Parts: sequence; structure tokens; C-alpha cells
Amino acid sequence: MLLLAIVCPPVYFLCAKKWGMFFITAVMALIGLGTIFLIFPFLILWLIAMFMAVYHWKQQRLTKLMNEHAEKIGQSVAANLKQANG
Repeated sequence: MLLLAIVCPPVYFLCAKKWGMFFITAVMALIGLGTIFLIFPFLILWLIAMFMAVYHWKQQRLTKLMNEHAEKIGQSVAANLKQANG
């Protein structure tokens, strides 16, 4: 009975004729089984969302880096033109 209590508590309470605990543990077991089957779609959706967030962060970082480099190059070219004309 101990093994039955560990492996499947609702069946243990059914055998022990503890109807209240049977109902409570059966509902908990059904909810638990539901989450096992729902975890794969959840993980797929989470991975898609994670990849999109990482991609967006990477694009923002790259845009910021490119803007900083463009400003530095622009300042360097302006300084060289000023020096050449000046």
C-alpha cells in the first residue's frame, strides 16, 4: 500500500475508502496530468517568444553600435575636411 500511496495517491485513497481525499487527490492528479501534456506547447511558445526577444535585443544593440560608429566616422571626416580647407 505504501508503494501505491507513493505512485498513485488517488487509487490508494479509493482502496482505503477515503472519498474526500480521493476526490481532492484525483482532481490534483488530473490537473498535474494536464500540465504535463500542456508543457510542450508552452515550451514551444516560450522558445518562439524568447528567440524573438533575443533577436530584437540583438538588432537594437547592432543599430546602436552602427550609429555610434557612423557618428565617429562623421566626426573624423568633418575634422579632416576642416583641416584640408582650413
